[in-house]
Amino acid sequence: MVIASILNRIACPQCACLVLEDFYYKTRESDIICNRCGYYYSKTMKSISDGRIEYEEKEIFGFGCSVLVKKDGRNERTVFNEKISNMDIDNFLICWNKTDTEQEKSFLLEHDKGTFISLIGTPPEDFLQPFDKIKAPYKEEHFHRKRRGP
Repeated sequence: MVIASILNRIACPQCACLVLEDFYYKTRESDIICNRCGYYYSKTMKSISDGRIEYEEKEIFGFGCSVLVKKDGRNERTVFNEKISNMDIDNFLICWNKTDTEQEKSFLLEHDKGTFISLIGTPPEDFLQPFDKIKAPYKEEHFHRKRRGP
């Protein structure tokens, strides 16, 4: 099996929260999807001619997300690539008010002009933490071993 993809932890270009970039190093293609604001970016190969690769880029700015957590542990996340409508809010409320939904863990967030607005519920405290405030899972000192012996 040959691995041709690298997952990079980066800041979302739209909201600055943590996202994963799926970078295909053999083709230089890339995908980014933010589960918080809904931002989407894709760079894919369009054609190859005369040794030149032509890429197609697609970027969609997001408008927020919803998370519904069920009492059995399942959860459902939706990202919005257009403004959240009254129908979206009504549909979320129908699901949010069902007896199998954990309301204290479910929420609907709108992203508008760089700001998140909680429309229904409250996201976890660290959900909107900017990428630069997240602590690295492995500090540099974990990779340096002390020498043993003389």
